[in-house]
Amino acid sequence: MPLHILLVLVIGGIAAIALALHMLGLSKTPQFTPDSAREAWLRHRPDDTILDLHVTQDGFAARVLTDQGRGVLWHMGADSCARLLNGSETLHARGSTTS
Repeated sequence: MPLHILLVLVIGGIAAIALALHMLGLSKTPQFTPDSAREAWLRHRPDDTILDLHVTQDGFAARVLTDQGRGVLWHMGADSCARLLNGSETLHARGSTTS
């Protein structure tokens, strides 16, 4: 098969798959609710006890307070990522920091 025909078939196939995924709604990033954020955090860190949880207004991230410390949870594509913020400082509205 000539290279220029093969190239058109490959590019067309990839574009068709991308279009199909987008049309089916599979390209949208899911949003957190308090319950889904809690489940996502516990999926990543099952030994933690969640004391407080705040989901951002757009639903793409959440701040988490656990018995192990403060953490952040955010979407990475179709999955989520959870990180503890050990050694971090809290910035208050007035600009002062506390550990």
